[in-house]
Amino acid sequence: MKKIVFYFTLIPLFCFGQNDKLILVDGDTLEVTLTELAVKVIKYHHLNGDLNYSIKKNKVVKIIHDSGKVEILNSRLANKINSNTEEVGTITPFFQIGIINGASQSIIKGMESSSTLGGNMLIDDLYGLYAQYTITERLSFKSKLIRHVKGESFDDSMHEVWLEYYELPVMAEFSFNKNKFDFFIDVGIYFSVLNDAEIKLYVQGGPFWFDYPLDEYQFAQNPYPSFDFGAILGVGMGYKISERFRLLADVSVEQGLSFQKKLQIFDGKNINFSVPVSLGLGYKINN
Repeated sequence: MKKIVFYFTLIPLFCFGQNDKLILVDGDTLEVTLTELAVKVIKYHHLNGDLNYSIKKNKVVKIIHDSGKVEILNSRLANKINSNTEEVGTITPFFQIGIINGASQSIIKGMESSSTLGGNMLIDDLYGLYAQYTITERLSFKSKLIRHVKGESFDDSMHEVWLEYYELPVMAEFSFNKNKFDFFIDVGIYFSVLNDAEIKLYVQGGPFWFDYPLDEYQFAQNPYPSFDFGAILGVGMGYKISERFRLLADVSVEQGLSFQKKLQIFDGKNINFSVPVSLGLGYKINN
């Protein structure tokens, strides 16, 4: 008889493992040792602890026993938690397309140091389209097709070198999400083709600027090169308006890596440098 009583005293040790888990309604997880499962409460004590605690069953979604057995107490909430757990850090890849508009400050490095006029940054607008392919919650690839004016303005405010490019940036984007907001860093390269190049002169006393094609202007030794490429580093922020639409704003630095041909009055090795700022509206085209 004593042996039977002894064996019954061992039953709780096998029924309740030494490292059970309680998954709570609020999402927290308690690692405990269960001591009793009553009708309305669960009794337990913390690991390596002797004090007894209890919690109402309606505050617990499920119990994961030390043996691996899962006991569901609230099936609706359990399914929701499982769904959220599977989605953390993973998404279905999708495309996004959109429009962008903004302005750019630019200067031709090398020109300002060799010109007797001195150089200032030229400000002009930019606009175009963008496409983005999101692979994970953190990583996506983005490309743009934009009209981007670069060049330089001089201290006398009467001379400008004006270069109109069609530009194709290709970038990797690293995102950090916070509710409907996302903050991102762009790293990549750009390729651009020159569409138009002019010297702009403001005639003193006159109301208008006069434009001269750069390859015809008397100071030009050679036509301006038709191709440019360089590196891009940018930061920005997005806001999710709805499941389909997203606003974004970004600022970047574009450093040219190709030397531009010399102008006769500018004897430096000229390199494009610009700081574009833009706003955009994107549309998610698939799930």
